[in-house]
Amino acid sequence: MITASQIQKKVYELKENSSSNSILVINVSESGFELVTFTKEPYTITKIGELIFKDEFKDQDELSHYFVQFVNEFDITKTNYDNIYINWLNKHFTLVPNAFYSAEKAKELLDFNIGNIENESILTDDVLGDVKFLYSIPSHFKATLDKTFPKHNIKHFGFSSIQLFFNHFQLKNADVFMNIHLQSIELLIKKDKQLVLYNMYNVKSDEDILYYLLFSIEQLKLNPLNLKLSIAANRETGDELFKSIKKYVKQVNFVVSDKIILRKEAFESIPHHYYFNLLNRLLCE
Repeated sequence: MITASQIQKKVYELKENSSSNSILVINVSESGFELVTFTKEPYTITKIGELIFKDEFKDQDELSHYFVQFVNEFDITKTNYDNIYINWLNKHFTLVPNAFYSAEKAKELLDFNIGNIENESILTDDVLGDVKFLYSIPSHFKATLDKTFPKHNIKHFGFSSIQLFFNHFQLKNADVFMNIHLQSIELLIKKDKQLVLYNMYNVKSDEDILYYLLFSIEQLKLNPLNLKLSIAANRETGDELFKSIKKYVKQVNFVVSDKIILRKEAFESIPHHYYFNLLNRLLCE
């Protein structure tokens, strides 16, 4: 069991929130949880919270246990939200063209790409109009989600990352999008307005991040002097990692939340490239 000393908690919220919270978004990964609540029209942030764990969860029971603790600690079940969106992050996924997909063979297709999986529910998202994004989630945890939020809308992180890569105002013209998480990164690359790479890599150091970025660029024969790289991360823009990246890639920018998302009070001081998928998920529906 993860001990209290291994848990990092943050919370920001409006001092006086008299508005009705209509939207809840939760990020779930094996390294922790993040949430944001919004009012609707305009979309105004009212709360951001996170629980981050130094060690990953060891099994489904532990993941479910701490998710329930997270939900209770941040007091988010007492509101009747109009929309509840869940972003699920793990490496059990694959992309399949519609022409090769059938619901009956979904598990077979996923097993072929990542190996045999047991005790996991198979889910499918539609991306780019002609591609199925297949992924799995532990069945025990899916049952916990269903019980806690019966009307939630769950998608893999890759769904929102791909959607935003093609539609977000800063990413439409980007060649490479790197989304940095605690223990992994997502890398997306497009050529001639077509997706040529979506992958996720486990990382333990900044050297790993730099290696996978440069390796992917080289494999796809992109010129680091000309390509446009966009980055999302909960890290300061002056971080040593980004200084290292800029030695190789000349056009680097940090993507921010869409302008329709309004910030007040404490939220104005949070760097606008933080919590990218969390804040922008509502744009993907």
